[in-house]
Formats: sequence, structure tokens, C-alpha cells
Amino acid sequence: AAVRARRAHVSAARAALPAATRDPASLPLAKLMSTHDAVTAQWMQYETDPAKLIAFPTMSDGRVPLTAAFLADARGAQELRPATAQSRMTTAQFSAYRDAVHRLQVAFDAAEADAWRRARTAGTAPAGPGPDAPGTPHWTVVAQTLTDTLLARSAEALARAAGQSRATPPSAADEPAPRAAEKTEPSAPPAEPQTPPKSRDTPIWPIPRRGGSGT
Repeated sequence: AAVRARRAHVSAARAALPAATRDPASLPLAKLMSTHDAVTAQWMQYETDPAKLIAFPTMSDGRVPLTAAFLADARGAQELRPATAQSRMTTAQFSAYRDAVHRLQVAFDAAEADAWRRARTAGTAPAGPGPDAPGTPHWTVVAQTLTDTLLARSAEALARAAGQSRATPPSAADEPAPRAAEKTEPSAPPAEPQTPPKSRDTPIWPIPRRGGSGT
């Protein structure tokens, strides 16, 4: 499933290449930076809006575990962010930045939902559904994306482990210990040859000759 999903993403990216060459904003790096900016703008609303700052104080409190995780992911994504959308990046650098932005988005959604749950408990949340509502389509998309990422990483880890097992020769400790020599009982001495029994027609005393004196 992970391989099919990746092939579909590659096919979609190839189909979008002609349009991306005409529109720089359609380039993968530019779209990724736009997603990064959108998440940052969503969080800044909780920092600059006085009403949200009062209703959702945990979005600015680094002592809350989910908020602390979001802030840590925000610093990590900012460190990997290139200067411009036209900056040259290697495949490894782009993959690291893409994963960082994905973690940032997931962490923000989790922190925002937790802040809304706390606000509803405290009675400061506005009426109506919010990010904490179960069954929100956005959460379904995030969960599916997270599942695909975990499956892809698991497949890569299994492939690396299989490659290492084939490349590493077996050590002496992995070889089975030689079996101890089995004790064999001394064989019985060979049986002595037995004399065949005499036939009944064979006389057991000498027969006297004819013409001689008998006893």
C-alpha cells in the first residue's frame, strides 16, 4: 500500500511538472513553504488575538506537553527551512524539511484540539464545533497521512534490516556448537564358528572288514 501511494505521488508530481515550470508557486518546495507559513499563521492567531489568547491560554504555555511538542517541531522546521523557494536543495535536505513540516502540522492540530478541550472544560471556548470535534474530515486526512508515513518508514526500516542481514557474514557465535561425540558401546566379540551336526547315516564306531575276526 505504501509503495502504491508513493507511485501515485510520483505520477502526480510528474504530471504537474509542466505547469510548475510556468508557475514558480507550483514547485514542490514553494508549496511546502506555503504549508509551513499557513501553520505558523494559524498559531499566530492564538498569540495576537486577545480573545483567543484569553480563551485558549494553553496555546502559549510551553509547560503543556502538546504545546511544548509543537514549539519544538516549529524550531526544527524553521532550522531546515531554506532561504527562498528557489534555493537549491539535495534530496535528503528536501525530505528532511518535508518531514519536519508534516510533523509541525500534526503537532499543531494535536495542540489546538487539546486547547479547545481544555477551554470547553473551563467554559471559555466559543459555541459551535471546533478542532476538537470527533469525526472532523481534517483529522481523517491527517490520520491517513500519518499512517502512510509510518508504513513507508516501516518498509524502509525492514529493507535496511534485510540488507544488513545479507551483507553481514555470520559470526562464530552464531554458528551452532559442535555436537559432542556420542559414546559407543563396545561391540560383542565375534561368534565362534559352530561345527555342523553329524548326519544320522554317519557311523559313530569303525565297521570291521569282511573276512576278519570280529569281536
